[in-house]
Amino acid sequence: SNKYISIFKEAVISIKSAQNLVVLKTIRATAGTICSLIDKLNLDSVLGAVAGDDTVMIILPTNELAEKVAKTIENIMHSA
Repeated sequence: SNKYISIFKEAVISIKSAQNLVVLKTIRATAGTICSLIDKLNLDSVLGAVAGDDTVMIILPTNELAEKVAKTIENIMHSA
């Protein structure tokens, strides 16, 4: 839904892949919400996601899939 995308765009500061992980930096106290939104997206190959206060770590089985998911999330961030 557009409401979720709007929250995502407001809260996520950066998206980086690191080997088989995607790390999202968020504004303080929003990582849990963003982690829930990642779960709702049902992205292929995501093994799981964990949240701290301002960081979400998404776990994937391979480095290539991590890069693909990072690009997918970036595309969501830049969608209308």
